[in-house]
Amino acid sequence: CDDLDYSEQCKALDAAAKEAGIAAVTTCGIYPGLSNVMASALVRKTKEAGKTPHSLEFSYFTAGTGGVGGTILASTFLLMSEDAQIIEDGQRVQRAPLSLQKQVDFGEKIGRRRTMILNLPEVLSAHAVLGVPNVSAFFGTAPDFWNLLLLAMVKLVPASLLGDRDFATKFAAISLPINRAVDAVVGSAAGIRIDVKDESNETQRRALWTGKYLSQAVGLCTAAMAVELLEIQGELPAGVWFPEEVTLRSLASEKRFLARASKGAMEWQL
Repeated sequence: CDDLDYSEQCKALDAAAKEAGIAAVTTCGIYPGLSNVMASALVRKTKEAGKTPHSLEFSYFTAGTGGVGGTILASTFLLMSEDAQIIEDGQRVQRAPLSLQKQVDFGEKIGRRRTMILNLPEVLSAHAVLGVPNVSAFFGTAPDFWNLLLLAMVKLVPASLLGDRDFATKFAAISLPINRAVDAVVGSAAGIRIDVKDESNETQRRALWTGKYLSQAVGLCTAAMAVELLEIQGELPAGVWFPEEVTLRSLASEKRFLARASKGAMEWQL
């Protein structure tokens, strides 16, 4: 799940899960999911080096639809209807969707790409769980024409319409043939880059994952978390947890999950 409101509704069931003796994990795909645990590992290593993480930046890239078809189109339209929640100096701040942009280097295979701010759940979970006072998340696609089209849609299409699930699903279905044709040209690669920065905005540590097929990576990362939950069966207390809360319980858990989730990556740096 990449919807912030949905993740918060899941977390609101924490007390009920504890009472029922059930352990559940939400937002455990690739981003969010793998990205949460990558960020947790980066923050841990930064602190072990005697430094204090001042900001955490999540950056994501997907070429075309990433091979997942209308799903990513519909979810992107829905996210574009919401103000992006970011954390600044420990406080929740709202920014208009796609209103902030930055160029991000996703490594040799993907290169530099335009990314734009979006409303994603790992922003709030990273702040709450990892204690980083400044957190934001950006997303971009290819070809860059699609980024420009998304920017135009945010300005021209009412948020109430973009946020209508029926409209988003139908619009995604209509545009899918065009997107599939574009996918044949640009491929379906995906990338994650996470930066931990100090107070001068200098990067202290960074992590990078890139994969050739987003569709396969989503399944692999979800399965990696499922396998990890089986590994620690009986050790995870009842409640509703974010991925980083699962692996923070032990370094061995973090290492096992990351090894499985990063299998077959084009580039992997942590």
